[in-house]
Formats: sequence, structure tokens, C-alpha cells
Amino acid sequence: MFNGLTDKTLDRRLKFLWYVRACGADNASMYKLYCHYNDIQELYEDTEYDKGVKLSDITLRNLTDKRLDDHFELYKLCMVLGMGLVCYEDEHFPKKLKKIKRPPLLLFYKGKYADFDKMLCAGMVGTRSMTDYGKKTAEYLAEGLAGCGVCVVSGLAKGIDGTCQRAAVNCGGFTVGVLGNSIDTIYPKENAALFNKLYSHGLVISEYWPGCKTNKYSFPERNRIIAGLSDFLIVVEAPANSGALLTATAAKAQGKPVYVPPMPLTVENAGTTALLRGGAKMISSVSGILEEYDSVLPHTIPPDAPLPSLKGDEGEEELPSYTTSAARREYAYNFVLEELDSNGPETLLQLLSKTKQFTLKDLIKAVTALEMDGFVKKKAGGYYDSVPEDKVPRTLLKDNNK
Repeated sequence: MFNGLTDKTLDRRLKFLWYVRACGADNASMYKLYCHYNDIQELYEDTEYDKGVKLSDITLRNLTDKRLDDHFELYKLCMVLGMGLVCYEDEHFPKKLKKIKRPPLLLFYKGKYADFDKMLCAGMVGTRSMTDYGKKTAEYLAEGLAGCGVCVVSGLAKGIDGTCQRAAVNCGGFTVGVLGNSIDTIYPKENAALFNKLYSHGLVISEYWPGCKTNKYSFPERNRIIAGLSDFLIVVEAPANSGALLTATAAKAQGKPVYVPPMPLTVENAGTTALLRGGAKMISSVSGILEEYDSVLPHTIPPDAPLPSLKGDEGEEELPSYTTSAARREYAYNFVLEELDSNGPETLLQLLSKTKQFTLKDLIKAVTALEMDGFVKKKAGGYYDSVPEDKVPRTLLKDNNK
């Protein structure tokens, strides 16, 4: 017995760790080989892996090393970091993911693990370079869905993804962030406070173990998981080459409905326009999506508020109506990081001159917390600058919202 697990469960998880680490992240042949056994114990005990599946010499050598000591150490590290692990043969592994073409064999998570098969889940994705109207629409839809008890699934990325998840958790809803990097890495750093919220009130998952090296191709890989966990997908705003379109392609391949809100015919929305031409459904309200799912919702569907106006107000945009004091701090963190990334180093007074949303007190709290967490560095003359992405600590942050 270890950490409340039976010896059989622990042994099974260690052997899955052995297998995925032997194959390496993003190995397209990993699931194919597993399917020849459908039992990790049988795969572990085999010595010949000539099953018609193409494996590299390195993978074959790794599979011959049956030692589990290093994998047990990694498992213990996960426990120390407050992370959980669920493998393909565990009873509570999502059945939704077993239905996709190439499911992950291991999921690492931090937060409140959920029974995805008993929840209505909405995938919400979009561009990192969102317009003001896209941001307002994302907040409107995410808040409305979360308020009806729908789990919002997205990628915790900058732009539409983070906006949807921030709106969902700030109004008391449940949201799941699917990472394209290792579970112990906070990326992008602008969403550090949002990560911490999900650790406490939502869930963060990844198929990449702590310390696992990933690359730019790992992010498209996670799209199949976002689509797999979702019962339907909403693409809020996407240009022609947006990664959100890959998630839409995965959802369509899995037979999931894809929805698009009304957007202006601009370059920023060329991707969503193409989705409509390809069979996606136009939606103009939350109730318009949920009316066919009302029998599985924990709450009744409230009357819809009007969609955000396409004509934006002059000047700086107001914070959303549901913004709490903790959410306000998070918005201040995001403002400081984005401003310093783009224009830093800057003084507090220079930062203050560029915003009408936040007071000097808000900004002092933000730079102090970000400096303590290793995201901002104070320089001579009262200047602050952001820390380069590759220099940001890979440790998990304390909860900035307390």
C-alpha cells in the first residue's frame, strides 16, 4: 500500500510510466503497440516487440530495461508536488478519451479530478491575438455556459483560451486546462494566476510528466484531448492559420458538433468563416447551444443576456461585470506582464500612465507578487522588466489569489 493505493494499482501505474517514458512523448506508435496487448502487464512481460509497429532503435532499447525504480521516484515526485496520475486501465480514466483515434495512455493532473463521463463539457478555443469583440464574446459564452453547470475545457493559452477559462472560474464554474507542455510548467507565464485558480477550483491536465521535454509540436497534440473531453466545441475567433482550427478538425473527426458565434467578416475571423462554410453551426446565445442538452444539466437554462455589441466603446475596455477582487488582481498581473513583455523595462508610473483600469496600489501589488514568483525582475532606477520565458522557474507557484 502506497499513498492509499493498492499494490496492484501502483504496479499498473508504474508500468504505464515505464512504457510512455520508454517510447517518449508524442510517439505516434505508442498506442498502436499497446493495442496488440490491451494489458500493460502483458506488454511489460514481453521481450519481443515485433508486432508490425514501427519503433526506433532507442525505443526498443528502452523497452528492454524493465527496472521501475526511476519511475517510482517520478511517481513520488508527483505526490510531493500535489499532482495525481491516472492511466488508461484505471476505472476512472475518461471513457470519452478512449473513443478517440489515439488516446493518451497516461494523464497527469493537478486540481480537482472530475468524472468527465458524467459532465457536459464544452470545448472553447480561439486565437491568441484576440480582438476586443472576441474577448467580450468569449467571456459572454463561457460565463453563460459555466453558470448552467457546463464544464469549460480549453488550453490555458494566451488569448481566447485563457479568457474563457478565466470567465468560467471567476463566476464559480468548473474549467479544465489541457496543457501542451509538461504538467510542472506554467506557460504562458501571463496566466500564472489563472493556473493557481484552477489548481484550487478547477483542473489542469497534461499527458507530459514532470520534467518531460516538449516542443512546438506538442501543442497541436493536446488539441485531440480538448476535443475528446468535449461534448461540443466552440471556436470563438480564429484567423486562417489558427491552431484552434486543428481542434475543430479533431472535433469533427470525432463526430462532435462545432459551433461558431457571429463574427465580423475580417482577416481575424477568416478561420471561423471557413468553419461555417465547412458545416459548423452559427450560434447567437447560450440557450441556443444548450437546448438539446437540457436533460443532463444540473441547473436550468436562464434567459440569455444580449450578445456583446460589435461596436466597441472608446477608450480602455471595462473589466467584466463578474470581476471579483481576486480576479481584479489577476487582470492586473496580466496587464503588467504583457506590457513589460512588449515595452519593458518600465517604472510603475509609466505603467500607470497606460491604464485606466488599475490604481497605483493595484500595480504595486502586481509587480511585488510577480517579482516574488520569479516572473518580473526589479532593476536600477525603479524600473521593472519581465523575465525571459526560458529563465522562469519551473516550480509550481503559490496561490497568488489568497
